[in-house]
Amino acid sequence: MKRHASAQADAQAVGNTGEGGSMSELTLIVREAIAETPLVKAIVLDSADGAPLPAFEAGAHVRVKLPEGGDRPYSLVDHPDHRGSATWVLGVRLEDPSAGGSRHMHRLAPGDRVRVSPPRHDFPLHDDAR
Repeated sequence: MKRHASAQADAQAVGNTGEGGSMSELTLIVREAIAETPLVKAIVLDSADGAPLPAFEAGAHVRVKLPEGGDRPYSLVDHPDHRGSATWVLGVRLEDPSAGGSRHMHRLAPGDRVRVSPPRHDFPLHDDAR
């Protein structure tokens, strides 16, 4: 992955009640949207105050709230320099046709705010699966 330039960003945790009860959300700022290929972007998200974002394991994802309503899951791209830091990187493939989520994500620019869920891992590896 290409190197990411540093930038100030503003982030804060917010409470939200959605389907299934209360869910904590994070509002993060887009630091960069990097075209890794013509169809894949790395969306770099920061917390401005430098507070660490919740830790996650490889394979985890977050759900990004869309401006038109609803949300979509996007994979957290694990990078050793970012784990447990104030930065997350999402990998987003532009779908054709797009139902709106990947198109929205590919239009993000530095300074844009996004609301995301805490990391979730639906298929964790079990220690005894060897």
